[in-house]
Amino acid sequence: MRLTKEGFRLTFTTAMDAERLAGAKTWRVSRFRYLYLPSGSPRADEAPSKVAAIRPSAEARSVELALADLEPGYIYEVEPEGLVSAEGRSLENPLAFYTLNRLLDGRGFTGPMSEPLLIAKAESGDGPDPEAGRQVYATFCGTCHQPDGSGGGLPGAQQLAAANFRQRGPDGPLAKPDEVLLKIITEGAEEKPMPPFGGVLQPGQIRDVLAYLRAAFGEENP
Repeated sequence: MRLTKEGFRLTFTTAMDAERLAGAKTWRVSRFRYLYLPSGSPRADEAPSKVAAIRPSAEARSVELALADLEPGYIYEVEPEGLVSAEGRSLENPLAFYTLNRLLDGRGFTGPMSEPLLIAKAESGDGPDPEAGRQVYATFCGTCHQPDGSGGGLPGAQQLAAANFRQRGPDGPLAKPDEVLLKIITEGAEEKPMPPFGGVLQPGQIRDVLAYLRAAFGEENP
């Protein structure tokens, strides 16, 4: 992922499916900031970024995404949805980040470093969304916990075991109450390989992924 005058260019290790590479529905781009605070920071000023133009290369090995609003001082998140190679293989890493400190014309961020620029929107009262949680799980959790929730040894560190969400009984991870699991996802688990995701995911996304775990791997869905 490299910066251009209008947005970003993504280059792949092999030719991609040309139709999906050029498809507007393939690309989800958003941006956010972290505030410079002594206690750390959750995501701030998070908002979608409109893709104004999509310019795939002739050989379908790269694509340039021109954004309607490209600004320094943000972390840009690019997530291609449903993109596959010309041979039909899914992406091994379906998420990319770029910390945009300075544009190519030299312009940098001039706003406050420790204060948000946008007023946070109140969260919807509709409750958690398991389908949204499925997407979060696929992006952030499936590598360790496996797409089927079976967990096991971590890549490159087989002595460390990710939780098996299919485990039943009182010792199974999903036997814990929601407040305990939300805390583990947010803050991580001591003496275990589970990292904290509170600085990466919004509270609503954490509730969504827990709802997905319950729906996909809970007792009612063995």
